[in-house]
Amino acid sequence: MELTPLSGLSILELENIISPLPKFHAAQIYKWITHGISDFDQMTDIPFSLRSKFKKEFCVYSSSLVSCYDDGDAKKIVLSLKDSFKIESVLLNDEKNRFTACLSTQAGCPIGCVFCKTGALGFKRSLESREIIEQYFFLLAKAMIFAETSSNINKKNIDKHIIDNIVIMGMGEPLLNLPQLRKAIGAFIDPEGMNISKRRITVSTCGICEGLFDIAENGPYIRLALSLITADEKLREKLMPAAIANPLNKIKEALYKG
Repeated sequence: MELTPLSGLSILELENIISPLPKFHAAQIYKWITHGISDFDQMTDIPFSLRSKFKKEFCVYSSSLVSCYDDGDAKKIVLSLKDSFKIESVLLNDEKNRFTACLSTQAGCPIGCVFCKTGALGFKRSLESREIIEQYFFLLAKAMIFAETSSNINKKNIDKHIIDNIVIMGMGEPLLNLPQLRKAIGAFIDPEGMNISKRRITVSTCGICEGLFDIAENGPYIRLALSLITADEKLREKLMPAAIANPLNKIKEALYKG
C-alpha cells in the first residue's frame, strides 16, 4: 500500500484527508510537521492508537535523503523524489553563524544557460510545492545537528527560526514553476506554521517576464534577485537563451511595476 505524504498540506487539506476524525487532529499534525517533525511517534499530543493508524496510511515526506556533502561553510544534500529524479539543496553558514537554505524548484532546468551545470543535465520536471518545502526540513535537520554541537550558536533561539533566510536559487527557474512556488512560500510564511518573514525569502530568476508581471500583480511579495549575467543584450542572449524572449527593457518594466 502506497502511503500518502502529508508535508506541504494546509490544515484544511489535512482535515479532509483524515476525515471523519476530529478536525483538531489536523492542527496537531500541521504543528508537528511545520516544526520539522517527520516521525509520527514524536507527535506526542496525538493518542498512540491514532499515531499507529497514521503510520499505516500516511508518511510525512514524499522525498528521501540520498547523500550529504560538507564543503566548509556549505552542506549540500541530494534528495530522491518519488519518481527517482534527484535534486540538490544547500545549507549555507556565514561568518556570523547565520544559516541560509538554498532550495530548488525544478529537477534539472529548461533554461539552458551555457555556463550552468544544471542546464547541462536537461530538464526533468517542475517540483510540487511539498517537494520544495521538504528541502527546507531536511536542511533544518542538518542545521539543528550543527547548532547542538557548536559553541558559537545562540542556543536560546535553537528551536525557532534557526535557518535565518531562504533563497530560491537552486536547480531550475523558479518563475517557470510559479503556482507551486507560490504555494510553498505560502506555507513558509503561514503564521500558524513556520511563520517565516517574507523579508527573509529571496527568489532568484533569470528574468521570466510573464512571471515577474504575475508576481507584481498577485504576489508573493518577497525579495527578488535578477541573474543579469551581462547588460550586453546580444551577449546575454548567447549565454542565456531565455533572454531572447525576455529582453532587458521588458524585464526592467516588470521590475518597476513590482
